[in-house]
Amino acid sequence: MNHDALNLKAYSSKSIVHDFESYQVLQKAEEAIFARLAPQVAGGAILDIGVGCGRTTPALLAMSGNYTGIDYSESMIDVCKERFPEQRFITMDARKLDGHFSRDYFDLVVFSFNGIDNVGHEDRLTIMSKIHQVLKPGGYFVFSSHNRDFVKFEDFLNSRPSIALSLNPITTLRNLSLFPLQYVRYSKNSRQNVIEPDYAVVNEPAADYRMLQYYISMDSQRRQLHALGFDERVDAYGFDGLLTEHDRESGWLYYVATKPLHARANLA
Repeated sequence: MNHDALNLKAYSSKSIVHDFESYQVLQKAEEAIFARLAPQVAGGAILDIGVGCGRTTPALLAMSGNYTGIDYSESMIDVCKERFPEQRFITMDARKLDGHFSRDYFDLVVFSFNGIDNVGHEDRLTIMSKIHQVLKPGGYFVFSSHNRDFVKFEDFLNSRPSIALSLNPITTLRNLSLFPLQYVRYSKNSRQNVIEPDYAVVNEPAADYRMLQYYISMDSQRRQLHALGFDERVDAYGFDGLLTEHDRESGWLYYVATKPLHARANLA
């Protein structure tokens, strides 16, 4: 099973859908970014990619009623339609945005909760390119991504399944029962790890070793965006919701990129 199919299977599982449905709060960086962009985006067209179970929907609807939420997990979209029956939600792959939306249409595209980290490197570049196409000149792309400079990155990279003991015997028994499955997943999925100078794809402990996640440093992420046509200025926010230029304490970072008002001369 490839990286993409592995993660989609996980995001369609009942347990992860339930976790997403239960977690509905904004992170500090999201609060700061949405407050900053609200005046510029008010009444504009908003695309919420990887919407999950609608965690970001109320905040984005407060900016504009011209809202569309998409996710490649039909199970997640079903929850959104039930929670927000008046809103537009579509089961859709972000790699195919140009087949559904007009060029230069959206004022804001959001891809939160490291959703873009669930595909491989080439597909990531494809998604960002498609987002650039559907954004209006001057439009904003807001997303989060795992931080390769995170102080615990090497721990994730070298992590192995283990049995966590607890004073609660029921918890210990549960951990014992999960260990064989975790080890089988790790043994299989970690073979797909990719370590490159600018990025890494790692089978990490989250979700019991079910998925692979993309990690990239702040500098590499900025270069990646600029190469795809986004403005050279890309703001980064840490877990504390503050702008940052170097952050090893945040496991992931939020980025605000802008599509230039005028295409650069060296772009096709």
